[in-house]
Amino acid sequence: MIDLTGVVASFAVPVTFDHRPPGYIDNAGVSRAAAVESVTARAVILPGGDRGVVLPEGVRSEDVCRVFSPVIVRGAQDPEGYWATRFTWRGRRFEVREVMNRSADGNGKFWRAIAFRVRESEDDER
Repeated sequence: MIDLTGVVASFAVPVTFDHRPPGYIDNAGVSRAAAVESVTARAVILPGGDRGVVLPEGVRSEDVCRVFSPVIVRGAQDPEGYWATRFTWRGRRFEVREVMNRSADGNGKFWRAIAFRVRESEDDER
């Protein structure tokens, strides 16, 4: 396989990823939400993708983006119970929905994911 680390890194921009670990139950038996953990890294964010909506003009939807991240990103179905990773790009909030197999490209250097835009009403629910 070709190592594209340098190419991916040349398009990277600083992005802050917000991770929320699973909640816990305190000594009183009350369910508590865990604090959000933020990590800033240089990642590549590309509009659209093969799961995006193609408009008649040929422009891909900006409600979907592809992510190439050197730090872990978690999808909606994370086996460890984390909430899906969220981040802000071009003034819009996105949530990772699907994470690709990290070793699928042969070098395992990036997490590849598809993220969808989070509407303001959905963002308040966290």
